[in-house]
Amino acid sequence: DQIPWPPHFFELLAAAVGAQGIERLLAGIACYVDAQSTHFDAAYLSAQVGLESLLKTVASDEDNAPLVHDLEEWATITAEFTKDRRVVEALRDKGDASALKTALTYAATPSPVRILKRYLARHGVELPKAVVEEVRKRNIAAHQFFTVDQLAYDVDREDRRHQIVLTVIAAIVACEIGYFGPLEGYEPDARGGRASPEWWRGRVKLVAEKMHHVHRYISPPAPGAD
Repeated sequence: DQIPWPPHFFELLAAAVGAQGIERLLAGIACYVDAQSTHFDAAYLSAQVGLESLLKTVASDEDNAPLVHDLEEWATITAEFTKDRRVVEALRDKGDASALKTALTYAATPSPVRILKRYLARHGVELPKAVVEEVRKRNIAAHQFFTVDQLAYDVDREDRRHQIVLTVIAAIVACEIGYFGPLEGYEPDARGGRASPEWWRGRVKLVAEKMHHVHRYISPPAPGAD
């Protein structure tokens, strides 16, 4: 029989909240809900902030690992760069010789997008370029509030952008509670809804493979069976 996925999702969510509390998921869920009931620019910003906040609470040390293995050596290298007279002269127009050191130090730290990709990869999901690029637009909304030039506003296009970010939030929550059924995505389907994204199939495949291995462990095949 076909599984009633929405009730199943909320059953898993309730179980996770009862077992571990809701604090680690609260920011993402709250922003997801808020983003459903306000004007687009505020909704988009809420979704992006919720995604970033949620990621900070669920990402592992592995996800947050720096891009260089020896931070002390990296600090030494950046310090040498800032002592180079040619570098200082190149930065003179900016009026801040420490700009390069700051940039290089920041480069050693994984970006939120990289952390997101690492996190989802652990759960069998590889985000397509279009989704990654949408998540990268968080700073534009955060610093300018408006997501697009108001003269170039396209309701359908901006709604799709909004739904992409919400889908990524839903994917993270789903991974955290052990859900692997379909998600409401951002592309319209034949029934007038939104089709589950193709990239989410990686999560379904990973869970299916794990379940298969567990089943084989519990019920090993009979001698001579394939």
